[in-house]
Amino acid sequence: MYYINLVIIFITFAAVLLVARNRIIFDKKIEKNKRSFLERESKANSTRKADISNLDYVNLSLDKLPVNASSSDKYNSLINELNQLSEKRIIDLSKYSNTELKLMYGPANLDALSEYDQNYLSLIRTLDSISSLLIEEGNISAAKEYLQYSISIGSDLSSSYGMLGKIYLDENDNKSFNELEKLASRNKTLSGPIIVNNLNNIKSAHK
Repeated sequence: MYYINLVIIFITFAAVLLVARNRIIFDKKIEKNKRSFLERESKANSTRKADISNLDYVNLSLDKLPVNASSSDKYNSLINELNQLSEKRIIDLSKYSNTELKLMYGPANLDALSEYDQNYLSLIRTLDSISSLLIEEGNISAAKEYLQYSISIGSDLSSSYGMLGKIYLDENDNKSFNELEKLASRNKTLSGPIIVNNLNNIKSAHK
């Protein structure tokens, strides 16, 4: 009994030491990451303002979209949102953090770039809403045009991929569906795996 108790004490002591060691390593790692972040932030905040006039902005040209696809009030309201967005600068910066943007273009450009990125989010969400509405109204061909355009400018909305994927399958266009799957698999955002899983579920349900 004495030896059993001794073994238990030893194991407990070893476990406590292991937890304490791991805690120290974890705290050191957190402190290192914190210092690294503060150093990058300091460098970012001292970066000179860069020229952002020639970035890869989205050129929203409404004459390439079927803007007269519906006469409903909701549709016209959404088209009005597109018209307003077409007069603004639009760019997808979702893969960059604020620190990275400041390092690349300077903190003086951060507010403007954040606004342009927000315009991009508004654009892909509006295109998604328009597509959903047109599908409800039975105008599949027009919805497909909006969805294809949205995907072409880098949308990572799972709902847009899903709607377009279902249209392709309903049209027995397996080639386009497979290309859409490949495009989704190359998506490196957090939405990428969700999009791929959604497309797989749509394909399975369609069989």
